[in-house]
Amino acid sequence: MKIIKWCVCIPSKGRSKVGETFKKIIKPKKFIFVPIEESEEYRRTHDRSCVVPVPKAFSGIHLTRQFILDWAQTWGYDRIIMADDDLVISKRISDSKFERMEVDIDEACENLIMAMGAEYVALSLPGRFLANTLPRGVSPFKRLTTFWSVKPSVVDENEVRYGKVPVQEDILFGLELLLAGLKTGQYCEYAHDQAKGYEATGGCSTYRNEQMLRQSSETIARLYPEFVKTFVRKASSFKKSSNENGERLEVRVQWKKAYLSTQD
Repeated sequence: MKIIKWCVCIPSKGRSKVGETFKKIIKPKKFIFVPIEESEEYRRTHDRSCVVPVPKAFSGIHLTRQFILDWAQTWGYDRIIMADDDLVISKRISDSKFERMEVDIDEACENLIMAMGAEYVALSLPGRFLANTLPRGVSPFKRLTTFWSVKPSVVDENEVRYGKVPVQEDILFGLELLLAGLKTGQYCEYAHDQAKGYEATGGCSTYRNEQMLRQSSETIARLYPEFVKTFVRKASSFKKSSNENGERLEVRVQWKKAYLSTQD
């Protein structure tokens, strides 16, 4: 049996002194991808060999994610986990109960990689607030979230790439995987949550704003109107930032319908 070569890749920006995700990955190979101008700062707070500078040509989370996929192929990784830098992970201990993993998340990483098998090209962990509504094991045709595994070479062979929208990039990327006939889903034995919330300092919160969200949502809906509809989310369901007036234009996606449209 071939040994699967894999690692964890964490894009980060403006958070060299935090990094909830990075510090809880102990044994698996891990790398943190940072803007080249911040690389020395990160090297002072992280293992220097784990810091990968991202060229300015790949600024923005959408292009940084593509840089990571290309990097993984160059270094011969069969699978990678791409994870936000500020996550806490919980383990499912019963159908309706999750328990936070306080010491390390190695087990979650390893099991997510193995759950892909030959069937799935990408799998993510569900968000904590929805996780106990999902069946155990793998739930197919779900949104890719901020902690997910992927097979870079298969993605490249099918010409699915980041770069069309600056935010909401995970939504468009996941949809285009399904429209390429590639199976994705969520692995529901674990769940993720953000340690400091959606508007934590650093990351894409340094440039994301209401107009950018609106334009990205409109682009996704325009590209794939058969599967995507826009809607307005009010501030009562998210923390309003200084860049927003209390509303966001977001998208609803018919994930399963998109995949099944390729199976005729």
